[in-house]
Amino acid sequence: MEVLGEVYYHLGMKFFEGYQYEQAVENLIKAYGMGYQRENILEFLYSCYAMPNEKEFRRHYGENCAEVTQFPFDRLALDFFPVSEEKYYIFDKESREFAGAFELDGVPVHGKKAEFHSILFTGVWDIRQMIPALKDKEWETVYILLEGLEAKFLSFLKLPKFKEKYLGNVLLFSDGSLMRQFFEQYQQFYLPKELVSTEPEKYKGILQELHQKRLSGMPRERKSIFLSVCIPSYNRGMLAFENVRHFLQCPYDSEVEIIVSDNGSQTESEWYEKIKGLPDRRVRYHRFTENQGYATNVLKALELAQGKFAVLASDEDFMLLEHMGEYLSYLKANQDAGLFTENIACYPRILGRVYKAGLEAVRNAMDLNYMTGITYNMDALKKHRALEMAGEMRGNIFLENYVHIPLAAILGKSQDFHTVDLLLWAEGKAAREEPLENGRKVLSYMYPQGRVGQFLGAMEFLGRMHLEAGEFKALFLERCSRAYGLLLAGYRAVEGFRDMYAWEDTCMYVYRKEKEYLSGFPFQLSEKDREALEDSIRQIFIGALDTEMLLESLPREEAQKKRLLHQLIKMDLEGIKVGNMELAGKDSLSVWMSLEWERGERGRVPIGEISLEDIYGLRWEQIEKQGMGAAPWDT
Repeated sequence: MEVLGEVYYHLGMKFFEGYQYEQAVENLIKAYGMGYQRENILEFLYSCYAMPNEKEFRRHYGENCAEVTQFPFDRLALDFFPVSEEKYYIFDKESREFAGAFELDGVPVHGKKAEFHSILFTGVWDIRQMIPALKDKEWETVYILLEGLEAKFLSFLKLPKFKEKYLGNVLLFSDGSLMRQFFEQYQQFYLPKELVSTEPEKYKGILQELHQKRLSGMPRERKSIFLSVCIPSYNRGMLAFENVRHFLQCPYDSEVEIIVSDNGSQTESEWYEKIKGLPDRRVRYHRFTENQGYATNVLKALELAQGKFAVLASDEDFMLLEHMGEYLSYLKANQDAGLFTENIACYPRILGRVYKAGLEAVRNAMDLNYMTGITYNMDALKKHRALEMAGEMRGNIFLENYVHIPLAAILGKSQDFHTVDLLLWAEGKAAREEPLENGRKVLSYMYPQGRVGQFLGAMEFLGRMHLEAGEFKALFLERCSRAYGLLLAGYRAVEGFRDMYAWEDTCMYVYRKEKEYLSGFPFQLSEKDREALEDSIRQIFIGALDTEMLLESLPREEAQKKRLLHQLIKMDLEGIKVGNMELAGKDSLSVWMSLEWERGERGRVPIGEISLEDIYGLRWEQIEKQGMGAAPWDT
């Protein structure tokens, strides 16, 4: 070893004489490690590399120490031998051994991706061990607990611009008691969720103790909240209580709150009392003395929200807490967006997309029928006066049933809408139902009259959005198509629903109401534009009428009759009178061709002398007047 050490020593001196300083230091350190001429090598390196830079080291330390530490320079444990502007070899004065090299980054270190959580380092003094984590994620805060390691870690402050490059979002603690006091006093600072430690169990326990203290000691009204989970609830206290209890298992404290707004429930009140009595300071409970309707309850929950973001959740849908950290990190990384949605189990998967502010975001926001998972940027909601605008439209059936959609659309007009490809919610089983006279059940919002009312309400809302004419026309046609799609969902989901309302009845009813709306269109239309819109809504109607999935569910003969009826309706829309047609297979059409209708004082009018569209209109007048169900041609 001594012979090899001598070789490295002479190589080092030769490199030094040739002005190859890095190679010189490397070889001299190797010789030192082999025990050769240790004191001479150390004296040579200090005299040539460390002492000439002593003044600079002290200056850098003074600059880097500002607002960080008052630890004395002369007590630092590491010395540095510079071989370039960026690279330094480290000497540990306590062990009297070299500890490798450190190369300064050219620019301040930033993580590759936004991270909601903070990280805590304990028992680690070497910045080189921390840098991979600092570069991997952009942590909310980096906490470093030194406890006896100050002399080594703080030595790095001798290096130029070290604080600027590595300590931009770092908080240092000299001992554990100071760290405890800090987190107890300043609860707006989130507890670290990531830990790098030589004693992980010890510090996990400390952080858990701090977490438990916050749950019972922090104020309910606080400015540190990042996410408000808003649960409007009515007569489902047990579900709401279980949901709250589930959410409270999350590891967050000052970062989150959960708001339950009880809409004057008349049943399961004991469960709401349990929510009200929970000692956890993350829970906030509000109750109306009487039912104020869905919209009022949602608006109240959002009005109470203190978070930077607020997410709506049905009391039946539980957040998948294992994915909550990823969700919060996504929100943090996209704080300029106005609106977000996530995936719900058992629902079709949504892919990660960004719908740009304007028509693209508004048209997709208008399709957010299901409330759970809609996340609002609360600063944006306030900036655009969305809650106030919703209040000004009370009584609008669309807003009263889907108030979360107008709020979303208002944000989408000015800010991007993100769909997040993240499974965040487990779907509940409860559903709003109303019994029919025959004992069957149907979801309350599925009735044709209700869907048309929602269509008209949506158009009234869009009319107040100050959209351009082209944008409004595009959204009008989309809402026309959407009305049929929503009704179809009811036909598919509820057995027996089609016995109450024939599909032809329903489609013609929607089509006629959409035509009526077009007659009072809020924008001035040229004759060409009006004809184009009329043709578009006619084609939408025809496409909905021939829904193959409905026909395939029928017996063959009945499906064939339906197709022939649809053909008659299409021809009727083109102005061809059924009574003047010569058709093959007339016998199979006899039930339709012989149909006659009562029409006021005119008596019985053959089908060939009145359009099918008008017959359907008369039919709906009778349905709405007498509350009848199936149309005669559907029996």
